[in-house]
Amino acid sequence: MLCKRGFTMIELLLVMSITGFVSSTIFPSFNQTRALARDIVRISDIQQLMLAMEISRDIFTDHYRPLSFTTPQAIGTELPEVPRNNSTNSGIYGWIDNRSEPLRYCAWANLEDNIYGSYYVANERGAGYMDEEPTDFESCAFYEELSKDSGTSDEDKKAFVCHTNNKGKKKTLNIGIGALDAHLGHGDTFGPCP
Repeated sequence: MLCKRGFTMIELLLVMSITGFVSSTIFPSFNQTRALARDIVRISDIQQLMLAMEISRDIFTDHYRPLSFTTPQAIGTELPEVPRNNSTNSGIYGWIDNRSEPLRYCAWANLEDNIYGSYYVANERGAGYMDEEPTDFESCAFYEELSKDSGTSDEDKKAFVCHTNNKGKKKTLNIGIGALDAHLGHGDTFGPCP
């Protein structure tokens, strides 16, 4: 006589508990990976905008195309469609109106992962990370981390300064944030040398 045997209640509960444990450990890492992927896209968008601005400067003989407070549809033919906010991601991209200062620009993206800083910023001197949203061209200054594994303490943050030596020769230095005030107090300027 054949006897058909099914799963016992204990076996089913054990499988359900293992499945629940595995899913509870995997799903948070999926969310973190998605946030990191969105940040990579945003950083790439700002780098593309920065590249388009540099190309447009060559075309306009040292003047950048204007970035008004309203989102431009394009930066000439160099960037047919600029990254822009929509109803689902408002506040992600921003820039400072440079119509009155065509020799400068500042654009940024709001990051989710916050490993280096909350914003990825690009200006005429380069690109890097910031903790606060820029409000004007003077505050559009960025720093770089040593590495992703080093953490986000102030000792790990670096900034570019334009240092002038005793003979008047300028040199770009990448210094720690802790030494920034001392350099600025001695007449160095924030950001790489032109």
